[in-house]
Amino acid sequence: MNVITYGLFNYEIMEIEILESSQSFEVLLEFVMNVANYLITNGNVINHGDTVGESEDQRILVYHSPSIWGEDERGTVLKIEYK
Repeated sequence: MNVITYGLFNYEIMEIEILESSQSFEVLLEFVMNVANYLITNGNVINHGDTVGESEDQRILVYHSPSIWGEDERGTVLKIEYK
């Protein structure tokens, strides 16, 4: 399952991409909405190599890279390794 945001760049926030996850669409959608809300509230504070999660124990790797769609107005995106 893939989830890719489009439009966060309008708020000067990096887009989010989760690729090839085994999680359900509902789980991924809620997770991406929470990350997007966090970024909109706090700015681009998730750095390359950081981990994110919904609890202290959940550590999901995040890295910055070009979008799967190539170079466009979105620029560098947050790729989240949520397998």
